[in-house]
Amino acid sequence: THTHPTLSQIQAELGYGHANVIQAFEALLTPTHLCLVMEYAAGGSLTAYVADKWRKAQELGLFLAEDEARYFFKQFLAAVEYCHSHLVAHRDLKLDNTLLDAADPPALKICDFGFAKTWSEEANMFTQIGTPVYMSPELIHAKPGEANKGYDGRSVDVWASGILLLVMLLGSF
Repeated sequence: THTHPTLSQIQAELGYGHANVIQAFEALLTPTHLCLVMEYAAGGSLTAYVADKWRKAQELGLFLAEDEARYFFKQFLAAVEYCHSHLVAHRDLKLDNTLLDAADPPALKICDFGFAKTWSEEANMFTQIGTPVYMSPELIHAKPGEANKGYDGRSVDVWASGILLLVMLLGSF
């Protein structure tokens, strides 16, 4: 029987290999909760960071300056590329699942691999999963059980990456 890695296994394996993927140290299971002990990201979420820029956005027309968005986006894409090179599709990339550390300027950390999936030779996936405003057309139209109606998790992650960049710059979807 083929078993798929669990969320904690995926995150633990990825987190020690790349500076822009949050490290997971331990998983604790209680009768009512699953607790993940992860690296502390003192800078909070990228959502909060972008939202804090709204006053400047009124003057510049952008939520983040292009140089600042580029700084974060390069780190983000490096982390996504790392995940894909290790055959992991995140499938829920978004501002809320992107944390910042306490450095100045802050380093970006992708987190929350709860919807992540690994693949071997076949990359097609069928589960409609993730956050609707970040979903790609092929994810929305995936149909379980129908040949060639699945989606490639890498493409879904790349689409969500573009949406993330758009939101960083324009503050809307």
